[in-house]
Amino acid sequence: MPQIQHHTREEELIVVNQHVVAVFPNSMWTLVFDFDRTRSDPPRHYTLVDDLRVAALYANNLGVDRLREGKPAEALPLLDAATRLAPDYVDALSNLGVARRQVGDLVGAGEAYGRALELSPENPRVLKNLGRLYLETGHREEAYQALEAASMDAESPFIMLVRGDLERLRGNLDLALTFYSRAHRRDPDLVEPFIGQARVYLERGDIRAAQKAVRNALKRDPENPDARELEVEIEQSGPPP
Repeated sequence: MPQIQHHTREEELIVVNQHVVAVFPNSMWTLVFDFDRTRSDPPRHYTLVDDLRVAALYANNLGVDRLREGKPAEALPLLDAATRLAPDYVDALSNLGVARRQVGDLVGAGEAYGRALELSPENPRVLKNLGRLYLETGHREEAYQALEAASMDAESPFIMLVRGDLERLRGNLDLALTFYSRAHRRDPDLVEPFIGQARVYLERGDIRAAQKAVRNALKRDPENPDARELEVEIEQSGPPP
């Protein structure tokens, strides 16, 4: 059974609706049973899916319908069911994040986007939704990085920065440090990995490590405003133990 994707925007967020058709293959031809009256051309690419995946696709599409109707609370159990039926279903996870954000569960939205990015780090739809979430929570620099990363490939250090920022905001500080380190290894000249590290260390109260990270950032860009702001914040937090 092939699937066809449709992307729409709901209040500046991207939701994904997928369509499934039944296929009967023959040695000479393929018979397609498609009940979508909005499309005249037959599907060109087929991806076979099992029954659980079909159920997940169905639940996802019902959830998207509820989102379009302005009923995110009703969409939540449907999209949650879709992600339970198919834990690797990236688009359903992204849609779940949309629904959670719309009901005010910003932490839960970040958790859903984080799970989606673990499966598909370069996914532009997830990154754009994440950027919108960052904007709503006042993290403008993180939002900018997420939106920039949406146009890059998985090997970009900015993908690692986005994931580090997300894990830091979710409270997973060790994992955040891991992603910042990976971003630094991919581009040693970047300032942002050290800024992220400094923020993590400051949250932990490790003043010496935060100072070292800021010094590394300022070596690369002496006038960086984020690094200078962190330098002042660290100084005001008191001397290192």
